[in-house]
Amino acid sequence: MKIASNLSAVIDIHEKKINTIAFEDTFQCNEFIRNLLNYLNSKEDGDDLFSELIDEDITTVNVKSFHSIVINCGTLDLISEKQMKDAILRQFEKDCLGNEDIGMIYQKIEKEISSLASKLKIKDEHYQIELDETQLKFKQFLKLFCIDIHNDFSNLNAIQARKACIDLLKDEKKENILFLLFPEANLGSSDFKAFIDLIRRYDMTTIVVTNHPYFMIETDNLALSKRNMTLYDLNQVREEFKLMFPADEPDECIIRQIAINEFSKNYFIKDERYIKFINEY
Repeated sequence: MKIASNLSAVIDIHEKKINTIAFEDTFQCNEFIRNLLNYLNSKEDGDDLFSELIDEDITTVNVKSFHSIVINCGTLDLISEKQMKDAILRQFEKDCLGNEDIGMIYQKIEKEISSLASKLKIKDEHYQIELDETQLKFKQFLKLFCIDIHNDFSNLNAIQARKACIDLLKDEKKENILFLLFPEANLGSSDFKAFIDLIRRYDMTTIVVTNHPYFMIETDNLALSKRNMTLYDLNQVREEFKLMFPADEPDECIIRQIAINEFSKNYFIKDERYIKFINEY
């Protein structure tokens, strides 16, 4: 599987792995995300830009053939998003309708509501107003309640909220593909590893868009999209590393650190005093 876009070169996607994409240019990053979301929602906005999944035959993957889970990590209150509320109601509906005891209770409620409706009338010698009897669907009934999501009566932190989103949004029948937009948002730096470990446990094909070095280094597959819409050549860094250190086995984390440093043009580790301090600290 790959991602094709006219905002970057074709990007290989490793299935059941974490695939991370970073952009040098802000416009290209924003438009890539916007067009990818349009593709996932089967939406066309009339421009010539596109971002979509393709197979090995360079054919666009039909969005109906998989189930996409999109988590915009920049949203602080993910639980309040409409897609989450709908997913919660669907899960309640699924769990409750299969429970005989709950079904009997709901039948009693329906009868009581029908009885109440028959008694509510406004009468005048010139007109009468009554409530028509209607069947209250279970999902409509659930919407009468406020949804309270907590962990032992405490608010969920960002990792717990994201876990709840993935659990409720995943599909049991289709292949799930997880899209994470800027996972570093709303996370303390000490929780980055905990979140990556959580994502790995789902064993889903995961596509991450980020510009944070941690998620670029700890990924399974990294694509660095340059402003000229080519991909930074990580293999070249590996070859140059072997030439400089022929006795050493290339360490993928170091290769990525070198590449990210060059790609971002933020030479944080160029100062010799910094390197000496880190080595001796």
